[in-house]
Amino acid sequence: MAHRKQPTGIQNLPEDESGSLTVAVMSDLHAYDNDEPDNAPSHYCIRDPFDDPGKSPIAGLTRLIESEHLSAEVLLCPGDIADKANPLAIQHAWKAIHQIGQSLRTGQIVATSGNHDVDSRFKHNDFDARGVLQALEPPYPFPDENLNDRYWSRHFVLTSGHCYRVPTVNSSAFHGEGQYSETKLYEFERGRVSQRTLAAIRRELERSAPALVNILLCHHHPHPHSELRLAESDLMAGGRELLELLGSGRYGDWIVVHGHKHHPKLENAAGGASAPVVFAAGSLCATLYRELQTRARNQFYMLAFPYSEYRLHGFVGRFRAWDWAVGNGWLPATEGSGLPAHGGFGWRGKPSVLARQIASAAADSPTPWSVIRAMVPSVDFLLPQDLDDVRIVLGRDHRLKVIPEVGTPIEIARLA
Repeated sequence: MAHRKQPTGIQNLPEDESGSLTVAVMSDLHAYDNDEPDNAPSHYCIRDPFDDPGKSPIAGLTRLIESEHLSAEVLLCPGDIADKANPLAIQHAWKAIHQIGQSLRTGQIVATSGNHDVDSRFKHNDFDARGVLQALEPPYPFPDENLNDRYWSRHFVLTSGHCYRVPTVNSSAFHGEGQYSETKLYEFERGRVSQRTLAAIRRELERSAPALVNILLCHHHPHPHSELRLAESDLMAGGRELLELLGSGRYGDWIVVHGHKHHPKLENAAGGASAPVVFAAGSLCATLYRELQTRARNQFYMLAFPYSEYRLHGFVGRFRAWDWAVGNGWLPATEGSGLPAHGGFGWRGKPSVLARQIASAAADSPTPWSVIRAMVPSVDFLLPQDLDDVRIVLGRDHRLKVIPEVGTPIEIARLA
């Protein structure tokens, strides 16, 4: 079993180590306001009725939260709450986000701006690209106007709660401010974290109290994400330096949560043992690009950070994912959805070593996956692609097959 260093703040584990921090993620709503169903950018038109959980993703999400008794201490919204900066859609979606927060009984909503939230093409305003966001009620992105002033002027804010802290980066901060001559790209075509903002984030982390759970929220991806012929040019400028800062090991262990790509993915950033986990959240409502339609679905997520596992495994977590199905509402994710219904992150080791441990635990055939989890608890914290690698090694070296149900292992059996 691979052991990691204890995360910063491990000595401050809460007295109730059986608890965990639960975080909900809803990204890229792309709410819109028009009557062009053939060109609809998402499943969220603000003119549609919102009383049918099978037709409205927002009503369906409320139904899911009620039926599954879901709750979250924090609700993360990584941007693009509306499409093409439509003012009415922004206002509608921002209120809907707060309604979902109330349903989840969340203590804190943390949001950041996407490229579709800023009127960088000035379609709705002659000069003020951020004016609609700054005039929102409830205040955006935080209820505290002092924090909002800092968000707009410094392009990031650090908020915290019991055992967690969340730096929120505005990677769309420079949208609407002209052309960047070195790359011939307009600022609205990419994300950016400036050197000044990076230095300010470093100073803030140095003087803030250590936390067990560290989550950086942004819209654009700081880590390359160009598979499936997705664009490369929109990578966050300064993103590599941002990941190196978080991955230095001096400020605890990190997960970065971003939106923008609409392609759900969990992976480790490049770097050493403290390199952040990067969670690319799929879109809650957007009409998916053709390249994604067979590889992803609209998804909603719950992340859990179990304090009880930290002493043994370090910074680890589990996720749940649901897919939006028109007519049926939100259902547990399936294979081909982007992320499966259940999974984990944080384990870092060699698949061959973990496969040997699993093979030793699989004395009977078939062996329920619950038995494997009890005997080899690291399997709960495998990234989806690491689970695939372990499956390959189990089949090749141990003649064992992991049998899934809708993408989640249910048992392990001997190959014939």
